[in-house]
Amino acid sequence: MMSLFTQQWYCFFILQAMLAVIPFSKVTFRQRTLFRNISKIIPPSDFEWISGFRRTYAQVIPVYLLALGLSFVKIIPLFLLWYLTLVISSFYNECESVMILREGNDSSVTFLKQKIQSQSILLILFYLPVLVINTAFNFNFLILNLGLMLSQLALLIFVICFKYSNYKPDQIQYGNNLLVILVSLCASIPVLLPVPLIIALKYYSNAKHNLKEYF
Repeated sequence: MMSLFTQQWYCFFILQAMLAVIPFSKVTFRQRTLFRNISKIIPPSDFEWISGFRRTYAQVIPVYLLALGLSFVKIIPLFLLWYLTLVISSFYNECESVMILREGNDSSVTFLKQKIQSQSILLILFYLPVLVINTAFNFNFLILNLGLMLSQLALLIFVICFKYSNYKPDQIQYGNNLLVILVSLCASIPVLLPVPLIIALKYYSNAKHNLKEYF
């Protein structure tokens, strides 16, 4: 109101006109979907990787590029790949709907085999450039690199089986991070490699039993 008694008195009426228009305006903010074409690289059936990458790309891309750039170094890229597997394990916290679960699958065994196979291939293809370069520069690390790949596959299989052993449609699983970290620590020590494999087999059996209800 004080603007009525100044030289800019006309601004008061302009402001009132602008405020009056706001309730009738329809302004929407378009939410951008990052990496919309990622499904051309990752099959839609591996939706965990698609949605997970969109959520964690700020972690995944820099860490992977760093591992790739330091591939010629002995230990650092292997540690970075281990860290990436921990990030990837967070992709499996959300449970899909029953409709998505059943799509193209007639049994829990078929579903789990296809899921484990397709996502193990993704992990191998993702890590292969770093491990190949690392082995080329450090050939004496060949066995260690193979062991790392096997341990990370064991960890991935465990995470998948753990998710489906506790599967409930359209729910987010909480409280599994501690167990995943413990298993991942075992996967980082070559001597303890059998531990993640044994745990993965145990939860594979649990996952088959739990998913029978939905097939």
